[in-house]
Amino acid sequence: MAKVNDVRDVIFDQTARSALLEGAKQVYEAVKSTYGPKGNNVILEKQFGDPILTRDGITVARDIYLEDKAQNQGAKLIIQASKKTNDRAGDGTSATVVLAYHILSEATKLVAGGYDAMELRNAITSSAAKVIQYIDTIKEEVNDKKLIEVATISCGDEALGNLIADTIIKVGANGGVTIEEHTNSTTERELVDGFYFDRGFANIGMATDFVTMKAEHTDIPILITKQKINTNAQILPILEKVAASPSRKIMIIGELGGEALATFVMNKGKGSIDGVTVGIPVFGDQETLFLEDVAVMTGARVIQEAEDTSGITAEDFGLANKIIVSESTTTILGGKGDAKAIKDRIKSIEDRLKIETNTMQRERLELRLAKLVGKIAVIRVGGSSDVAREELKFRVEDAVNATQNARKEGIVAGGGTTLLFASQIDGIDLVLQKAMKQCFTELLLNAGENAEYKTEEVLRAGYGFGYNIKSITKEPCQMFKAGVVDPALTIKQVVANASEVAGNMITAGCVITYTNQEHDQSLMDNN
Repeated sequence: MAKVNDVRDVIFDQTARSALLEGAKQVYEAVKSTYGPKGNNVILEKQFGDPILTRDGITVARDIYLEDKAQNQGAKLIIQASKKTNDRAGDGTSATVVLAYHILSEATKLVAGGYDAMELRNAITSSAAKVIQYIDTIKEEVNDKKLIEVATISCGDEALGNLIADTIIKVGANGGVTIEEHTNSTTERELVDGFYFDRGFANIGMATDFVTMKAEHTDIPILITKQKINTNAQILPILEKVAASPSRKIMIIGELGGEALATFVMNKGKGSIDGVTVGIPVFGDQETLFLEDVAVMTGARVIQEAEDTSGITAEDFGLANKIIVSESTTTILGGKGDAKAIKDRIKSIEDRLKIETNTMQRERLELRLAKLVGKIAVIRVGGSSDVAREELKFRVEDAVNATQNARKEGIVAGGGTTLLFASQIDGIDLVLQKAMKQCFTELLLNAGENAEYKTEEVLRAGYGFGYNIKSITKEPCQMFKAGVVDPALTIKQVVANASEVAGNMITAGCVITYTNQEHDQSLMDNN
């Protein structure tokens, strides 16, 4: 008789919350050592290949799997918050774990003492919203000098910070930046023709690198479709052609879902095909224009809504030298579209801009034009060894994201300092207040400083003052003047995601997990 493993362990109330807290604590203890400018590296063992040396919070967190299954659920939830910050800001992942743990730790004590969990969650959520509003009132716009400071603080290297900031300035607000490793000892930059947009792969199984969570392919055929592909009847004719092609690779830009997406992922997993599918980042009339722009850039033909996919041929596909797709962005490098067609497309948009008076329509046209004529920057990270290159690559990625965020929404006077002063605003729940203050304490502890004394010194000095953790002075310094700044967007995401996950975790009254026991299926059938 068949043996199945679907027996569950069930734990309740404070036992459940304590298990979740312990799981979160394990992630916190690992990640907090990476927190701040004087954070330490963590060495991650890999099943194959060399170990990874990194200070990247989400990379460390993703590698944690706990033997106790209930505790592992707590770990996964905290990791989920860090991942959300990474997806939306690309930085601040260590801070998210630190803040989330301290919120959860304080809140769990209160619930154990009789506080209503739902009311406490609501208080934390509303307090987080006030903090985010506060950050919006104190942030400052950036100039080129401030971008250099943000990049330098994030990557920890002045020369590299200059290179990263200069790269962000050169590609502009709508340009993309990709990071690669190469075998040279130096780090270099190149500007190439490319197309960048904010939409990532449709399924995590499409990643080719599960550390960076990216899919990278060279010389890949590209199918662009306006038709929503949801059924096997639509996707199978396409996959059959791909499987019979020399490369067996495909990138689909369009909406793929339902059984069609499952079939794509299954065939990729089996090795019948390789590739990635990416959704459309806009909607309405902008969707058609976007698809046509990408088609021109790559030499593809847009598949229409009522078209029979069995009639698609090799001539309908576009081509690109390389694509890089993350969970939230796509970069197409070296599209093989016809040069004259691209030039004509650009001219048609420029001509439209000359006569368009509607502000919103002008912004849309300018964005399309920027993507068609814009450049993509490729930063090639070098190092003396594979481990050194990989560690530097993580730092460069964080610094690029931080600098882009600063350009989008401005900067604040240090992330930890901002959280410290946010803890002092009126109407903030005591749990969030203590947790935000503790984030500043952790930065000082990682730097080997007297956290309690220096915290009081900063609060007495007022907002805008703090400590440059890299070279702490006796007295607090003026953070903006010292160039110790962080992107406002990142800190807002840290607060939003940490408070959300911790607030939800304290409301758990039960945790159900699989055991390692098997039972006879016939016993279940007879019930």
